[in-house]
Formats: sequence, C-alpha cells, structure tokens
Amino acid sequence: MLYDLRNHGWSSLSDIQTHNIATFVSDNEHIFQCIDRHFGEKTLRPASYGKGYQLRCPREYESCIFEYSFAYNFEPKAHDITCPIKVIGGDPTVPLSFLPSMDLIGLVGLDYDFVPRTTHFLQLEDPQECANIMLEFLEDRGVA
Repeated sequence: MLYDLRNHGWSSLSDIQTHNIATFVSDNEHIFQCIDRHFGEKTLRPASYGKGYQLRCPREYESCIFEYSFAYNFEPKAHDITCPIKVIGGDPTVPLSFLPSMDLIGLVGLDYDFVPRTTHFLQLEDPQECANIMLEFLEDRGVA
C-alpha cells in the first residue's frame, strides 16, 4: 500500500488554501479508516491485563525493527533546514529507547525535547504532553 501525501507526489495539486495541517490530519484519518475497513484495526488491541488497550506488537519487538532501520537511516543536517523545527522524542533513559540520531552531533542545532517515560510511541503513551510541547513551540513562534 502506498500513500501519496497531498501535493508531494503523483497526486494532482489541490488548492493551496487546503495545504495545511488540518487537511493533512483529515487525510490521515480518512486513510486510517480505510485501512481498518479493508485490513482490520491496527496498532492497539484489548489489554491482556485489565482494562484499556495495549500495542499489538510489544515494544521489545518494535525496538528490534528500529534497530535494523539505523543501517538504512540518513540524517539531514540541522544547518540545511531553513525553517524552525522541533524534534519531540521518546525518553532516551527508558529501556530499549533511542535518540533521534545515531551520532549525537546530529542533535546539535536542533530544538530537541523528549516526553518522560515514553518510547517511540510517545503520541499514544502521552498524547497530551506531546500536544503541549508542540503547542508551546508554535506559540513561541506566534503561529498558534
């Protein structure tokens, strides 16, 4: 399955007024609904321990995949990026976690922050804190 992000590939250009985060979120929600409808729900399943949900693929398994991905990873240079960016990552002190760079020099020049007690699934594990960090970044730049 391929997903051609709006205006970034083979899809035809849409009105520039719709080229924004809200539209991307809407696009992704639509894509996820279609994936669930055609392939079944993904990511979470009912927890085997009490109420709530747990990841379909345990974090120990997922971390193996990310370990292999570093062999094929390329890292953009912070000085090549001309717009303000914020990198929000999982807690580098939790077991099986990793930093967003294999070489710590890659973090120099980046506005990097992490969400305590989370992994690379930080958006699922602590969505409110992820949103708070992002909104603070946008507010500091006068765009939120």
